[in-house]
Amino acid sequence: MQFLLESKKNELEKMIYDGLCMLKRIEETQRFSMDLSSNFNTFSIKALPLYRVDGEVSDFATVEEYENVIDIIYSNNADMLSQIMRYISFDINGINGTKMIIVDAVDEKEDNGVFLQYPKCFYTVREEVQPPKERSDLMAIMHKLSYEYANEKGLRLLGEAFAIIRLITYKANETKSYMEIFIPFE
Repeated sequence: MQFLLESKKNELEKMIYDGLCMLKRIEETQRFSMDLSSNFNTFSIKALPLYRVDGEVSDFATVEEYENVIDIIYSNNADMLSQIMRYISFDINGINGTKMIIVDAVDEKEDNGVFLQYPKCFYTVREEVQPPKERSDLMAIMHKLSYEYANEKGLRLLGEAFAIIRLITYKANETKSYMEIFIPFE
């Protein structure tokens, strides 16, 4: 009898914890959507929050990579979008490469692990409309705009950018994703 009660108690605790995590993500998305109009297609200065890097996958994930991604995401009790970040490397001539990294937002650095933290970034929110072939155009556009903005402000870019999908909408056969973009500078 005690085993059964303990088992039910553990199930309920997990459901409550999962519900609280989901509520937190919904509240974060609400804050993001309330600030969307002030950040949309305009640059401001903002720090990249502290993220721990938990892994990476190629842009064309294999079945084995997908299973690893799912394992990591489930272990962090988070949704897939909030943990996948596109890393973009670039120079003055254009985009050099991209990869997808699996991240987890953390409050402080630990002794071991790889962490992303940039206190000074150009920040903007951009919209990407499907079909995905436009993604390379968006990266090229952001490359051009960020260099123009940096030159205007007399700043030097570090050659890295980070994009996180924060919201996906679907209306009238059109899918739109809204991405936060962080471009670190010196």
